[in-house]
Amino acid sequence: MLELANETPSALYSDDETGAPLMGVAFVDVRLSQMDPTDIRGMPYKVEEEGVTTGVAWSPPLIFPLDIDKVFNRFIEAIPTRLSFKSVNPTGTNGIHYCRKPSITATAINPELTAVITAQTPENVTVKLVDSDGVMHAGKVNIHVEGEVEAILAFEEMNSAPPSVLAACYQVIHDRRIGDFELGRLVRQVAMGNREDDRGVSFKMPTPLMNRFGHLEMAENFRDWQTWAVRANVSPDVVGFLSAFENKMFDFNPGSGARGFPTPRSWKNTSDRLKSDAPTTDTQLMATIYGFVGDAAGAEFFEFRKIAQSLPTPHDVLSGRVTKLGGETKNRTALSFALTTSLLYVLKKADAELVSQGIEAESKDKKRNEWYSMADFYIQFALDNFKPDVNVMGIRSALQTHGLPINGMRCKNWTQFVRTYKDVMMDGG
Repeated sequence: MLELANETPSALYSDDETGAPLMGVAFVDVRLSQMDPTDIRGMPYKVEEEGVTTGVAWSPPLIFPLDIDKVFNRFIEAIPTRLSFKSVNPTGTNGIHYCRKPSITATAINPELTAVITAQTPENVTVKLVDSDGVMHAGKVNIHVEGEVEAILAFEEMNSAPPSVLAACYQVIHDRRIGDFELGRLVRQVAMGNREDDRGVSFKMPTPLMNRFGHLEMAENFRDWQTWAVRANVSPDVVGFLSAFENKMFDFNPGSGARGFPTPRSWKNTSDRLKSDAPTTDTQLMATIYGFVGDAAGAEFFEFRKIAQSLPTPHDVLSGRVTKLGGETKNRTALSFALTTSLLYVLKKADAELVSQGIEAESKDKKRNEWYSMADFYIQFALDNFKPDVNVMGIRSALQTHGLPINGMRCKNWTQFVRTYKDVMMDGG
C-alpha cells in the first residue's frame, strides 16, 4: 500500500518542469515502527540569552531533509585542510546527498589572511589560509554551507507504528514542518505499509492521518522486476525461471498457512543463497529455498535448475566453441532466458574491466576488439537458438540495462539482428 502526503502522483514521480522521472534524488527511509515520538519531534534544549534561560526549543532529527544554512568555525593547519560537514548534508539510503551541490564560502577570522577553497564535495571542503604573498598560515575560518535539498521522504511501515508515533507525524505530513523547521520545498513525502488483510503487524490508521493521504495499492510488475534483477546480478537461474513462468514471481495468499511463498523478496533471497560460497549439500539447499518460496514453487525451480546444468557455459558460447543448443534444451524457453542472462553478465563484466583500464567502446585496442568478437558470437548464437521473446529481453537488457556498446560498426551480425527484430525494437520492446 502506497500513500501520498500533500503530493499529487505526478509531483512525486516527475520533475515539476519537464515531467521526466525523478533521477538522482536522495531516498530517505524512515522506519516508523522502530521509532519513538521524540525521534520525530526531536530533542528539547534550553535557549539562553545573555546567560538567562528564555525557553525551550527543539532540535530536528538530522534524518529529515531540511534546507541547509549552516555556519561553523574551524581551526586549520598551515596546509590545505579538509573540513567535513556531512552531518548537515547526509545521504539517503541510496547514497545520494540531500543537497547535491551546496554553496560553500570560507572566511578567515584574521582579516590579514584570505581563506581559499581548493576542493569541495557535497559533504566536505578543503581550505587553506594565505597572506598577501601567498604564504600559507594556520588559523581559524568560518565555513558557510547553504543549499536547497531535494529528496523523497518515505515513511516505511507506517501502519505498523504505535499510535503515539503516528500522532507525532501529523505536523510533518500535513504542514511539512517539524516544530519551527520546515521541510525543503523539493521534498516529496510518501508512506508505505501492508494492508490490514495481509495479516502483517499493523494498526488501524487514525482517521485524521488517513485523511492527510491519497491512498494507492501497488501491484507487482514483472518487466520492471526483470530489469532490476538483471542490473542487480540476480542469479541467472532465478531470472531465467521467472522469465518463463512470470506467474511464479508473486503468489501470496494471506489465508494460506504456508510460511514460505514466492515474492520478489523471497526470490532475491533465493538468488543470494545460490550465489553464496558457504558449503552446502543439495538437501540443505533445497530445504533453504523451499523455506523462501514454498514447496510448490521450490520443487518446480529445482527441477528447472537440474535441467539447466546441461546448458553450455557462457565462455564456450562467447568464444564461438559452442554454436548450437542441444535438441532437448533448444525449446525450453526458461533455459534460454537463463543462458541469455548469464551471457550478458559475462559481457557486462568484461566491458566494465576494459573501461576500468581506460579501454573505451570506441577504442581499437586488441582487447576491445576481442570484446566485440564475444558480443558478435552472442548475437549469432541468439539468432540461431533463441525464440523472439528471449532475444527481445536479451537485447533490451544489453542496451538499456547494461549499456553495452553493441553496434553495427563493430558487430557484423548486428545488422541481421536489427532486421529480424526491427518492428519490436522500434516499438521500444
